[in-house]
Order: sequence, then C-alpha cells, then structure tokens
Amino acid sequence: MLCSGRDYRSLCPYTRATGVSVLPQNNSVVALQTVLRDAQTDTEEFVFHTDRFCQMVLAETLHHLPYRALTVQTPTDTPFVGVDLDPSRICAVSIVRGGDALKNQLLEMMPESVVGEIIIAQSGSDKAIGPRLYYCKLPKNVHKTTVIVMDAVISTGNNVVMALQALKDHHVQQRNIVLSCLIASPQGLRVIKRSFPDIRIVCGAIDAGLDGNMFSSPGLGAFGDRYFGTDDYEFEAKSEESSAPSTSSGGNGVPAQSPTSLTRRQSSSAFDLSTQLPEIEAPVIGNLRPRNDNNDQ
Repeated sequence: MLCSGRDYRSLCPYTRATGVSVLPQNNSVVALQTVLRDAQTDTEEFVFHTDRFCQMVLAETLHHLPYRALTVQTPTDTPFVGVDLDPSRICAVSIVRGGDALKNQLLEMMPESVVGEIIIAQSGSDKAIGPRLYYCKLPKNVHKTTVIVMDAVISTGNNVVMALQALKDHHVQQRNIVLSCLIASPQGLRVIKRSFPDIRIVCGAIDAGLDGNMFSSPGLGAFGDRYFGTDDYEFEAKSEESSAPSTSSGGNGVPAQSPTSLTRRQSSSAFDLSTQLPEIEAPVIGNLRPRNDNNDQ
C-alpha cells in the first residue's frame, strides 16, 4: 500500500484510544520521517535525523510526567508561577538496542535521571518460540519512580509486553509508566493496550500496519543496524544443534549470554551482567506471531 505521511492517522483507529498520543503529522515531522524511511539514507544522516525525531517525541513524552507547582522570581522582580520536574524521580528504561537512541537523548535533557536496561531477543533459529527476556537491570527503587520505557519501532508489540511484564514483576504500577517510541504499528498498540490498558503511550508516527514478515510497514527497516552502523554485519544465530548453554564466563565471572542475545559485532553500550534473569516464554497474544519488535534481527 502506498501511503503518504498525512495518511497514517486516518489509517490507524487506535490513535484515538485512551492513553495514546501521536505527534501532529505536520510538514516538519513528515520531513524527518521521509529521510529516515529512505533506504538510500546513509548512517550519519540517519543518526542526525533520528536524534532530532527522538527529541520531538521526548518533548511530548515529558508532558505526561508528574510536575509540581513552583513559583520563581524573574529578573524584573515579578513572581512567575510555573512548574518543576524532579529528574531523580524519573527512570529511563531502554529496550536495547533501538531504545538506546531515545535514552541517550533523554539523558541529554535530564542527566540526573536513573536508567535501566532490558534485552529481549529472538530465541534460537525457531521464530515460533518467540522473543525471550535475556537481561534486565533496574534500580532497586524503580517502583517509586515514573518509568519511561523506550523502543524505537513497535511492530507486533510482544517485546514491549514482555518488558512491561518485567516492570510489573518489580512492582511498578501501570499508571507510572509512559511508553515512548518513534514508530508503532496499529496492531502493536492494540496488543500493548490490551495487556496494559493503563499505561500511557507516545508515538512519533503510526504506520499503516504489518507486512507479511510481521515488520511495521512502511517502517524504518532494521533500526538498530541503521542507527549503530552495523547494517553490513549478519546476525549469527546458532542452529539448534549448536545452541546448548555455554559454561564459559565473561571477565566478571558471570556465565556468558546465549549467543542470540549479544551476537552483533557492535553493541550500543556495555552492560554489567551481575543481574541476570532466567529466560521466560513470550506471551502469545491474539493471532500475532511473536518476533523481535525493533526490526533488529
């Protein structure tokens, strides 16, 4: 289906769902998407325009955080009644790797925010198994903060549902979660809101739907590869015959990760693997086939 940027809102009835906000699809927003969606855009240009898009999405995301009233005195000796946000009560949780693009921009805005990391990857060569949670590192007081969950592209929504379940297991209330993304499919939004109806979602744009491979379409392609410059490397997932758990240890004495969790030659950041959760099965929601949501396969 051939769609213009201005068609996306009319194609997605879920944009009117409670708790879902979408950036106005004006010329400046659509112009950014035009560069990002162009297959000919090189890595440097893709990163530059992605960072701009992230800043716009995060500006809308910050609108949904809890502010407190604050009166200040202006240089003209006049009181001004404004608001204030305590960044230490904000936790930025990135779904690696795509979410790191948003997380880095958020930390530029609020460097005092605490951060968390979640790694969810396709398990083995059998996609029917679905995505699995490989790593989760959250601050101890995460349940006392407002959590911004960040992912670049939401396709089926299953990765995000798994990340939200991890937050729920850490006693984070749905009303204290804001999901921030650049692009989302209507099917993914429906899956997420069905499982977690009380979270708030901020999207840069809504795609027309999913293609036959369960990728968001028109989409951005393999976002992680395009943003981190690893598009010339292949994802090396071991076959079932060679996918037995490794007993080797990393430099910190922790058993090495499953080969499908960190096989990219270039990683977006270094991780402290002192806290590792066991693998859990992906939830089967509706009739959507689970896959890695950020198109980073």
